[in-house]
Amino acid sequence: MRKSTVILLICLLTILSGCSWLPGLFPGRKEQLPALPDDHQDSANALPEREVVIYYCGDEGAIPGSKHILRQHHDKLSFVTGFWYQIDRSDPTRLIPMWNSPEEEIKDTVRMAHDHGVKVEALFHNLLYGSSAISEQVVTHLLTDRRLSEQLAHNLVELAKRMEFDGINIDIEFVPPSMRHQFTAFVGTISRALRRENIRVSLSVPAKTGDDPWNGWSGGYDYAALGALVDRLMLMTYDEHGWASETDGPIASAGWVERVVQHAVREVPADKLILGIPAYGFRWTSGQKNPVYLDYVTAMGPVWRGEAVLRWDNEAQVPMYRYGGADGALHRVWFENASSSSWKLDIMQRYGLRGFALWRAGMEDPDFWRLVGQKMKAERDRNHK
Repeated sequence: MRKSTVILLICLLTILSGCSWLPGLFPGRKEQLPALPDDHQDSANALPEREVVIYYCGDEGAIPGSKHILRQHHDKLSFVTGFWYQIDRSDPTRLIPMWNSPEEEIKDTVRMAHDHGVKVEALFHNLLYGSSAISEQVVTHLLTDRRLSEQLAHNLVELAKRMEFDGINIDIEFVPPSMRHQFTAFVGTISRALRRENIRVSLSVPAKTGDDPWNGWSGGYDYAALGALVDRLMLMTYDEHGWASETDGPIASAGWVERVVQHAVREVPADKLILGIPAYGFRWTSGQKNPVYLDYVTAMGPVWRGEAVLRWDNEAQVPMYRYGGADGALHRVWFENASSSSWKLDIMQRYGLRGFALWRAGMEDPDFWRLVGQKMKAERDRNHK
């Protein structure tokens, strides 16, 4: 073969090996991802203190639960937010334990956390009824009668005392924009009742880059008014592309997260804000309407098996890949790893937010906790019981 032909072939292969649009050409090859900070720290005392929160869940089939994260990384945690209670759709003053968890099982988690100096708040929500329409019906029912709010507030105080919760997290979603003021009043009723008893109140809110009171997803949430009523406002800075997205894309691109934070700090003091960090991903498949929810290990499976090439999206600052399935379908996977989380934690630090909350613990890249230890210390209450 002539020398010029060999050189031409080498150049062609070099060009093709760098093409991000040829996902299966070099299976098993990984692009160079951004490096994490090294393990060396000049002084542990130089690390900033931040509130480190995990959303704590039980096992859900193939989706791992959170108990092992509390056991292994309690020294890096400030708060556990237990995804434990669903509003009863037939009686919105009543709370139903998730996964039919017995009280003693929840109490065991509370004791484990407290033994390690980690505080616990219980989350209640209006989700997982089978459709978003039912979720909206539940919140509409709750907001139309002030007596229901007052009774629920009373029940929450009793629950927190009985279970020794340090706080309550309100995760009410699908609030109709037309009920924006009623929702603010509802949060005020709940918050006043709990805070009178020295029970912390946090509120999880949809992410938004500006305040459009008639936006169908986020219009019902007045950041400024709500932030004044609670101890912490927890920004759900994820699902930029997610369950409802027919097109694939990043779960939380760095630019979008920063725009959400920029809006939030204009409305609420930064030391009340908690940044949501996603630990998961989605797989979109051609011919299917909705994506599949993935933890980190499942998301990395095709890469580890040599079926796909891991890419890094330099605009979104997240990992992703595409590959063809055995059935001929095209799979597109976007997810989060420690490198993408590093960008988000830097945004949290840069804007002086109080801390972050990981949704959901157990789904994350194991390297995430090494990253947290390199960037911050968990804020702890020295007067913790």
